[in-house]
Amino acid sequence: MDGFTRTLHNGTVLWCARLPGSCSGTLSFGVGFKDEPTTLLGITHLLEHVVLNLVQPVIVAHDAVTTSESVVFTAWGDPDDVAGFLNDVAEAVCRISSISDAVLVAEKLSVEAESPTQYASPTSGLLTYRYGIPGIGSANFGVPGTASLTRQEVIDWSAQWFVSDNAILTFTSPSPETLNVILPPGSPDRATADLASIDTPVLVESAKEGVALSLVVEEGVAEFLAEALWHELIATLRYDLNLIYSVRVITTRVDERSCEIAFVLDPLPRNTARTVRMSIAALRRISRKGFSPATVLAVQKSADLEEADTTTHASFLHAAAIDHLLDRTSVSGIQRLRDAQRATSESLRQALRNHLSTLIVAYDEAEVKRSDLPDRSIIARDQYWPWQQRSAGGGTADVSHLPTWPSRDGKSALSITPTHLVETSSRRPIEIAFADIRLVGITQDNALTLIDHRGRSTTIDESDAVNFETLRHAILERIPTSIIRDFAK
Repeated sequence: MDGFTRTLHNGTVLWCARLPGSCSGTLSFGVGFKDEPTTLLGITHLLEHVVLNLVQPVIVAHDAVTTSESVVFTAWGDPDDVAGFLNDVAEAVCRISSISDAVLVAEKLSVEAESPTQYASPTSGLLTYRYGIPGIGSANFGVPGTASLTRQEVIDWSAQWFVSDNAILTFTSPSPETLNVILPPGSPDRATADLASIDTPVLVESAKEGVALSLVVEEGVAEFLAEALWHELIATLRYDLNLIYSVRVITTRVDERSCEIAFVLDPLPRNTARTVRMSIAALRRISRKGFSPATVLAVQKSADLEEADTTTHASFLHAAAIDHLLDRTSVSGIQRLRDAQRATSESLRQALRNHLSTLIVAYDEAEVKRSDLPDRSIIARDQYWPWQQRSAGGGTADVSHLPTWPSRDGKSALSITPTHLVETSSRRPIEIAFADIRLVGITQDNALTLIDHRGRSTTIDESDAVNFETLRHAILERIPTSIIRDFAK
């Protein structure tokens, strides 16, 4: 990058480079969904919305994005206008303690409008299946507790994370003299790395429509391997088999060494089971025989096109700044392009083969009979359900002498031991360990949503028990008050 400089601007790191095209500038903070405790899920995104509210009206093209690891405020246009926007963002951060309840309520409504489903209930996704919560798995989990986040919690979160030592500025031109970003001082305390709950290929039952595939791969190969697999999945599942319309690709950085690449497929409900089988078969075939010549050429040409794009180097600059902020190293954007331009069927095949053991396939459980799934000898299965069968000999104490709450239909009953919630029926008893619960949500109708360490959830409501209120009280007595939140109301 021509004219690249690194300086300190009012205590915040500033990177500048002379790049073609219009000026763009960013102010980024090293905090995202993965940093949020379970009781504050969604607070970073809400804070981003509040800050944008405080800087209105804005005269320059701009955006703000919250990811699993960062919040990035961006503007494009005249350098002085870009600087003015970033100055205003920093000034809004400095006066966050003055936000009104009306602003907070308005931005909660805005967050809800942006993603109504995630706002209303847990929506565990591929990262949640693999890593659980809290941590990187929270990026796919949903934010049903956002409605009950308080003004003081938002202020405290900003004071912890929106600080000078956790921020970085970038400009794709020399920084204008009008730039005057001043942030509160401070240094964040980062969490440890996430450990995967799933480390072998597995099928996961999901409440979401369609089929989704997940692989965790080396960070340096993620982008062009994802593109190569997109071409192969489209060719096989759409044009050869007519099972889907599209493949949506999502890439998420997991840690310094790895990324998750996810492929979201959209079969008709009646084709869900076959799409599961054929997508697994396609990946296994490619790992054995390699990628088609057309796919290899498409990856190479895509890299050529990306290199010629005037916005590419700006995105490389901003991404490298985030890496610096989070104190990690990465394969440079230019190096990734060079690797893609030199890709071969064998190099791509080996990249897939090296990571196929991380495969997770999630499918809409409502549309698939288990008998239609691949044999367990091909891929294991995970019901992704918080209720677990009691081990032989008893993982919990005998419940026959304990108070019992029969269900309204009389087919089952719930009991509570000091350590477990137990359901008994004509089948083998199942249970949830209170120690595994990470969050309890109280819903609009006073039902309880219990969420465990893997992000699995179940709701206990009036249909589950005669005299539900006494059951509800008995459950809440065994739950730390610190992990109880009101869900969307």
